Amino acid sequence: MDPGAVVRAALGEVSDGSLVSDAEGDQTFVVDGVPGFVQHGRLGAGVELLTITCLAATGRALTPALDRWVHERNASMLLGGIVLIPAENGDADVLLRYCLLRDDDPTRLRSVLLPVIAAAADVRRELTGS
Repeated sequence: MDPGAVVRAALGEVSDGSLVSDAEGDQTFVVDGVPGFVQHGRLGAGVELLTITCLAATGRALTPALDRWVHERNASMLLGGIVLIPAENGDADVLLRYCLLRDDDPTRLRSVLLPVIAAAADVRRELTGS
């Protein structure tokens, strides 16, 4: 089955709007107010992956406290992590990234993707208070 079609089937019902596919078949979405994208890739012979990246927060002050918070959260995460993308002005965007094995069953894929997206929403609430 086309991996893009599987992701569309998995996220189509929960997305805040339509899923947008690019020329490579990767999808951009918004769920629970959290924007993200799913990228398809091949690691090696017979190993197909999905990478999901969610934008949890933007423009956070890049401080030692934020670095510590990210380090503590990453210590308890499996198969993924929080990444800070620094800007020239001293702020940072906060991304949540996970790498998953590709699954051709939309129901199983949804059961894996939704907790990842929920984790990004939790990170957003922790960082922004909303």
